[in-house]
Parts: sequence; C-alpha cells; structure tokens
Amino acid sequence: MPGTQALNMLDRSQKGRHANASTFRWRGVGRAQFRAQSLTLRTAPLEHGWNEKVIRPLLTGIDPDAPTLF
Repeated sequence: MPGTQALNMLDRSQKGRHANASTFRWRGVGRAQFRAQSLTLRTAPLEHGWNEKVIRPLLTGIDPDAPTLF
C-alpha cells in the first residue's frame, strides 16, 4: 500500500535522508517552543555525551519509541 507524501517525508527525515532533517520539525513553531527545544538539545550532549539515540530524536522531533513505517 503506497504511503502519503507526509509519511514519505517523515520516513525520509527519520532515516536521515533529508538534506535539512534537523529543521524539518522545527519550522513553524513559536519562539518559546523553539527556545525550549534548543535548550533541551544543548543540554543533552552535556548530560549524555554524543549519543546518537538521544540526539537524533531531539533534532528531528520524532519519538524514538514510536513505531516505524516498515
């Protein structure tokens, strides 16, 4: 069953195949939300080191426990 354009773009972003995946979920958010996400992203490496499993969801805004498309 073919997916929608939105699902395809989300899947591409999740897999890091999007040239600008880090800003995909950050567009259109308010200033306060953008600040909160930035602070969370800034403190994550300080607390956990550079851990891809921690950093990637923060960059893309995707819950790592959410089910994948495939």
